[in-house]
Amino acid sequence: MAGGSTSRPICSVKRPKLAHDRPGQDLLGLLRSSPQDETLCVPGTLSYAQKYKSASAPAVSVYKSALGEVSEAELDAALSQQFLGVAPPLFTDLTPKKKSSAIAEDDAKSVVTSEAPDTMSELDDLNRSSTGGDEGEDAETSVEKQKRKLEMAHSILAWLDKDEVFFREMLRRKGQGDAFYLESCPECGSPGRPEYSYSECEAADLCQACIVKWHRYQPLHPIFRHSAGRPERLDPADLGLCIQLGHRPGEVCKWRESAHVNNFTILHTTGLCRIRVDFCNCDDGKDTPRYVQLLRRGLWPSTVENPQSATSFQALDDFTRLSNMGRLTAYDYHRAASSKTDGAGLRELPDFRQQFMTCIHEYRHVTLFMRAGRGHEAGGIQGTPSGMCAVRCPAFPDKLLNLEKGWSSRPLQWLNRATYSLDANFRL
Repeated sequence: MAGGSTSRPICSVKRPKLAHDRPGQDLLGLLRSSPQDETLCVPGTLSYAQKYKSASAPAVSVYKSALGEVSEAELDAALSQQFLGVAPPLFTDLTPKKKSSAIAEDDAKSVVTSEAPDTMSELDDLNRSSTGGDEGEDAETSVEKQKRKLEMAHSILAWLDKDEVFFREMLRRKGQGDAFYLESCPECGSPGRPEYSYSECEAADLCQACIVKWHRYQPLHPIFRHSAGRPERLDPADLGLCIQLGHRPGEVCKWRESAHVNNFTILHTTGLCRIRVDFCNCDDGKDTPRYVQLLRRGLWPSTVENPQSATSFQALDDFTRLSNMGRLTAYDYHRAASSKTDGAGLRELPDFRQQFMTCIHEYRHVTLFMRAGRGHEAGGIQGTPSGMCAVRCPAFPDKLLNLEKGWSSRPLQWLNRATYSLDANFRL
């Protein structure tokens, strides 16, 4: 068609590849395909007068367009009822015993090849009987029952009518929602529309003073400022948030100005952030190394000498599980964390990948000995004998663990023999 035309032939739309290629198995039977040319056809606008008469009859003759061309709106209306790519068969739960005699008789006449399944003949009978009279009403009722049954079996079908609601609510969540119409902070009552929000805690939008007060003990939560009609993620350092080490929550070290790092980089499950970290330099913690102060706060330092960055314990545990179960690499996890911080790539984020991989190696080394139970053994890691961290096979025959008394004097003693294997290349 011409570039400015708003209509196109209904049978010129290429059909997406589905999990099956047989006709009559589209979702709810609203879209039908030709086994030869794979084009879209909408029942109700097509003539079903021609049937399969013999095995030599071409399958494409079943579908004839009665309208020739349809508008873009009509085609989109038909396509909007489908979830292409997930198309279960329409009558897969019906057995031959449940079919009516009329449908069974028609199936015996019309099905001549494997290209015309039972679902095709059943749907043709329903469309033919819907021309009028009581039989048409019964057919419509049967189709409605099948639709309801499919919606109960596949919840995605009932959701299709509500996708617009989900779409609008997602947009609403990206904005301020009802907080857009507030004229004062709901926490302190200060005048002006509150512009600061945070996604980790489900609460109302607040002013800058209240958002800092609420996050004194959760400084790594992502905070957004809504200005110019869009949310902008802020670093905790931009709001004046800081982490005080070596003291109880709420206390401030009196010598913190002599031992602080303004732009301390932390990789958390919510992304990368920069924040001020105040190390304890008073009598209570001046003898405690800085990397130990970070560990006691749940932060794994990238280095033991004057650390400037760290990874949270939550991020280390999160990556370890994803790596073990999903084969996720540290490179991809770091990219995902950077994307959480700035998905558009407009901000200059620190390259924390090498430091993160170092933290991962150290974390796995320490947790290996923890799982082996070496934490309460004399000598700790240094006193661990060779092979003590290996996981013992529960099925391996051991007379002290899983062999019954008198096993050596019973017949078929060879069943309890131990089998060892060794990889010739990598000694695994």
